Amino acid sequence: MNKDVSSYRILITGATGFIGSALAKFLFQRGFQVRALTRDIRNTQVTRNPHYEWIEGDLTDSDQIQALCHDIDIIFHVAGFAHDLKNGDKKFQEMHKTVNEEASIRLAELAVKAGVKRFIFFSSIKATKQSDACTDESWVAEPEDAYGKAKRGAEKAIESIAAHSDMAVVVFRLSLVYGPGWKGNLNAMLKAIDRNRMPPIPNCNNKKSMISLYDVCEASWLAATRDLKPFQLFILTDGVQYSTYDIYAFMRNALGKKPPRVGIPFTLWRLAGKLGDMLEKLFKKSLPINSDKIHKLFGNSEYRSLYSQNELGFIPNHRFSDVLPEIIAHYREEQHDC
Repeated sequence: MNKDVSSYRILITGATGFIGSALAKFLFQRGFQVRALTRDIRNTQVTRNPHYEWIEGDLTDSDQIQALCHDIDIIFHVAGFAHDLKNGDKKFQEMHKTVNEEASIRLAELAVKAGVKRFIFFSSIKATKQSDACTDESWVAEPEDAYGKAKRGAEKAIESIAAHSDMAVVVFRLSLVYGPGWKGNLNAMLKAIDRNRMPPIPNCNNKKSMISLYDVCEASWLAATRDLKPFQLFILTDGVQYSTYDIYAFMRNALGKKPPRVGIPFTLWRLAGKLGDMLEKLFKKSLPINSDKIHKLFGNSEYRSLYSQNELGFIPNHRFSDVLPEIIAHYREEQHDC
């Protein structure tokens, strides 16, 4: 694909989210004409640039989405529902299926009808079952939670759409993304450490893959501008395997916290998780700690991304410790605004 992208119109869904907002800004600066979709336009900064257009809409509204795809060359489908709740909650299982699977498939179908040239789908490493071993794109074990099942279902359907159309498809399975404005468990850990409410983390030598927000944007640029096969699936990581202790220690150091005097062994963390399980059953409510959360905190989530380097030409340029000062600066700004 021609790297002179000034004539290319792109649609970015989820354009006010953590990844989508950074991606929209990045690609606009690279020369693309941006159409940015959000559910609430009040969360946007109004721009009068004719090459940057904000649209308020809902991915479940097929008529509106069909109109939005008109004259679009490339779609970056970033929007999704990522709430991590218990699989037994039927309401949220249905939400994952509706938003992450069905709406994604419908968007790809409408994109084909509109003549979109390329569709870039932002999936997750959770689209496959977590393994204790280091895995890559060849790992096909089916996911177990509602979020992963919905993402995997969308991946399969979109691959089929690519096989029966002229629209090229790129799927990104993102590892945990870090950067200014992040949300989720690691942001909660950062806050807890800053407020001296985080119990000491033991070094269990587990391994987790992550990637910086900036490298996600760079990989997206490559996916949009390089000549690729009709369907490509890439795992994205920064190439470093972090233990939970590494992440914890980086945060403490960046926040200026002294090392804890007393440690808490993993055995006690595991017992606390089991106690949380019992209390949740007793009181029928979710608690900050249970066995599932302990497993996510200390379990392995290790992936190789050599294929993206070889086929996409993607070389990650950022590491967690390098980006952490910017993350903390943004966190401080949010505190000040509150």
